[in-house]
Amino acid sequence: MRLPFSIITIIATITVVACHGKNASRQASVAGGNKGAAVHKLEIPQPSPLLTDAAGRLEDVAARFWTNFDFEDKTWIADTATLEQAFADWTGLLMELPAERAAQLTGEWIRKAEGCPELQLRLADIAEFYFYHPNSPFRNEDWYIPVLEGLLDSQQLGEEYKVRPAYQLEMARKNRPGMKANDFTYTLADGRTGRLSQVEGDYTLLLFYNPDCNDCRRVEQYIAHSKVLAPLVRSKRLAVLAVYPDADLPLWRTHLPEMPQGWITGYDAGQKITKEDIYYLPAIPTLYLLDREKRVVLKDAPAEEIERRLTIND
Repeated sequence: MRLPFSIITIIATITVVACHGKNASRQASVAGGNKGAAVHKLEIPQPSPLLTDAAGRLEDVAARFWTNFDFEDKTWIADTATLEQAFADWTGLLMELPAERAAQLTGEWIRKAEGCPELQLRLADIAEFYFYHPNSPFRNEDWYIPVLEGLLDSQQLGEEYKVRPAYQLEMARKNRPGMKANDFTYTLADGRTGRLSQVEGDYTLLLFYNPDCNDCRRVEQYIAHSKVLAPLVRSKRLAVLAVYPDADLPLWRTHLPEMPQGWITGYDAGQKITKEDIYYLPAIPTLYLLDREKRVVLKDAPAEEIERRLTIND
């Protein structure tokens, strides 16, 4: 994933200063704006001169990134260019932090805007696009959950504005890494049924797919030809359970001959998985990696990330 130039500049400068042990003077900023709207300039704090290691200086900037941002200034709402560029730069810094620390910062950030509900909702929109949108390269539930918790804890937001965050938080908390994956029944082409919990293997790759989805075909072929995943499937250490969650069975049956050999391919009769929110599927394909006990190892992860994880664990 390519980071925005401004993010690279921030990280590189922090690193260079730390390596040379100098308290170099630097004042970074992001600026922009929409025609006809107020144009802002957000000054990014310099790392503390008391910190000499790169990691510490980077965390210091990430933690104080919004120090000069007025969380009660509604004119920021219309300045989309500056606001979103600043958020993108901050996200780039979060990516370099330990997961728990980054999540702590996102929760603190959204709560700072509680005094201005309109701006808080605008910031929440940006966080949703970056951290929760299924096609975002920054998608990260660990970072988004604290944002949702902050919105629900707000004493200023009306209850009507909490309905969506409450649902998103409920979905985000389902099938988290380390949790036992929700069990369900699938149906095979010959009418036989099975359960996720009964699938055998050291690992299970759970794939929710659609027969006429181009990205699903790409993922299917990637897994089938992977130098890491394919041998694990052949040795039965990795079971692949591909489940069609929708209702067009003629379409599903037409596509069956194209599915890779050795996979368990079924459909969800009655679409209970989505109707009962057993799994939240914001986009297709969706992949989960489960261990032998059907605990979630990776949730909604790209095939490439699953491949890397199994390379490490093999």
